[in-house]
Amino acid sequence: MRPRILTLGAAVCATGLAVFGLVTQASAQDRPEVWEKLVVPGLTYRQEIDRTVPRVTHAFRMNLGVPGVKLVPHLAQGKVYGTDETKGRGVLSQALRETGAIAGVNAGFFGPSGDPLGAHILNKEIISVPWPDRTVFAWGPKGGRVAQMRWSGRIVAGSVRIPLDGINQSCVANEAILNSAWAGQALSGGPADIVHVVMDASGPLLLNQNVKAKVKMVVTNQKDVTIGDGQFVLTAHGAKGNQAKALRPGQDITIRVDQSGVDLAQTPHVMGCGNRLIEKGQVGIRYASERFNDAFGAARHPRTAVGVTATGEIWLVVVDGRQPMSAGATLAEMATVMQRLNCVEALCLDGGGSSMAGVGGVVVNRPSDGRERAVTNFLLVMGSGLNPPSGDRFEIQAPGQLAAGTTTRVVLRDESGAAVPDAEVFWSAMGAGWIDQSGQLTLLTPGDVRVAAWVRGVRVETILTVPGEATDPPAGRQ
Repeated sequence: MRPRILTLGAAVCATGLAVFGLVTQASAQDRPEVWEKLVVPGLTYRQEIDRTVPRVTHAFRMNLGVPGVKLVPHLAQGKVYGTDETKGRGVLSQALRETGAIAGVNAGFFGPSGDPLGAHILNKEIISVPWPDRTVFAWGPKGGRVAQMRWSGRIVAGSVRIPLDGINQSCVANEAILNSAWAGQALSGGPADIVHVVMDASGPLLLNQNVKAKVKMVVTNQKDVTIGDGQFVLTAHGAKGNQAKALRPGQDITIRVDQSGVDLAQTPHVMGCGNRLIEKGQVGIRYASERFNDAFGAARHPRTAVGVTATGEIWLVVVDGRQPMSAGATLAEMATVMQRLNCVEALCLDGGGSSMAGVGGVVVNRPSDGRERAVTNFLLVMGSGLNPPSGDRFEIQAPGQLAAGTTTRVVLRDESGAAVPDAEVFWSAMGAGWIDQSGQLTLLTPGDVRVAAWVRGVRVETILTVPGEATDPPAGRQ
């Protein structure tokens, strides 16, 4: 039976409207406060504040049926491995700025060397393989689904057949790893007697297809090799390294990487490394079988998740955590959040200090590290209908007297001095305070608060100082 893909209903008609939004707020004391703001036709930003937990949730609702709106997996620096201190990682605000994306969240887990842990597949091209026993989120123009994806790969040269242990990752003892130009470098994960086979590729490394290549050279006694555009490098050790060493320049190679569990014709993009939250509309958490421990699943942490509704709308959701105004969520609580948004399939992504959500020029959530964490990849929303920067000048105004433990309201004013409607403004605050989407600023501690707003394609920022002895940002955690 073919996997079920949740598809979109009738597409919403896109218009040429500028950025605007509708702000709503719940009146009952026991219900979350909710603001919704339209980013562009087909994409809405939602903030929920539940003061009883407490918990702050940031969510993007996407309708992929709207022309121009699409969700793409994005590698932070364009390469898995960087040659500088970033190790190929980057922050969300940089990704939004460099790609022109209108919104985005952090995505998969990553290792100390910067390589993605779990699936990262772009238009059927494999950048990182799925993690054993863990679920992934697969999507395409008509919707998406959570799936169990499995893979296998091999390199064949005449009678030589070398099974692959990984794609675009460092090679440890007795492994064979195939690296594409996406990796940037072919790395040894420890062994010094590593073998690198540099090949000229006939095309990208697409799943479920034969890819032809030709051996260019065999490199020994060298731990790392730079990969050029249009090249593959097979990096091997042990018995597989001996097989690789026997290959000769000019030899023809056939590469094959197969997968099962995902219908790539319908959902050519894949991201994730567990944990499933929702399955067929019901809570489907099984973090033990996906090899997560209780500290990950049963404790409250910042979380990032992706889900899909019965009509094919996709939700990208971030819950703040480890902070006074937001404790975070357990996996069970995160599943409840996704159910409340009408998701019938949902998957948790990387969380903790990695959890980030951004709109245009601002990060709207408060990362628990006290600053943006550099991560390996993102889910970015690309879209049309967003007017270019208006050229208008704006100013953030706040009361002159500020004190820790109090709340105040900040206002964005245009050149004429008129207040810009909050429905048009996406607020952000880092440091000693946090802000909701009505512009109410809560001052947590003495120190500086960096308040930013994104309006009509323009980022506006100011720094407010709360009197008293400043405290350091929280120490980073996973």
